[in-house]
Amino acid sequence: MGTLSEPRAVKPFFTLLSAREDAHTAAIGVIVSIFGKAELITRPHPWDYSPAYTEELGPRIMRRFLVLSELADPTYLSDWKLLTVEMEKLFGRDGKRAVNIDPGYITGSNLVLASTKSYANRIYLRDGVYADFTLFYDGRAFCAHKLTLPDYRTRAAIRFFGEQRKSYLRQLSGMTAVAKSNAFQKQVQQPICLNGNVA
Repeated sequence: MGTLSEPRAVKPFFTLLSAREDAHTAAIGVIVSIFGKAELITRPHPWDYSPAYTEELGPRIMRRFLVLSELADPTYLSDWKLLTVEMEKLFGRDGKRAVNIDPGYITGSNLVLASTKSYANRIYLRDGVYADFTLFYDGRAFCAHKLTLPDYRTRAAIRFFGEQRKSYLRQLSGMTAVAKSNAFQKQVQQPICLNGNVA
């Protein structure tokens, strides 16, 4: 008979897409103010994997990754996505988003993204949010599968998240039992006001 247990703490990260440097900067500031210190924020890199985003975000879209310093409880993935949806509204203009923000997390065995769209590799969580099974670890490296988003199956992405996995495992192994317990308590504990509304 199986034994129930708490999930391990995970390494949260956010991916940001925008054609505007000021939108990147503002979104990063809000993410850090809500979720805590960033361990790593990548430089902007060109992103051209889907023309569907160009009409809304504009030409010359740039991507940045923000990896949080502290580990967290993976059961909060839906909350993270709901907050980023409100952030996108905050920075939008004329009904269009200025920045696309997707939260996710890294574990020793996989990488999971949050999405508001259903698909074959996405498991429904709650409140319109799905967990996208994006990458898996095969014992040597992260690997993509048939339904992995194109920008996450590149060598650069695999290498980047492989390094973040190593960092996560070092951090996890160095945590005390008390610190691991705290990782499940240091979530958003108070209402966050975005654009005058409570999220």
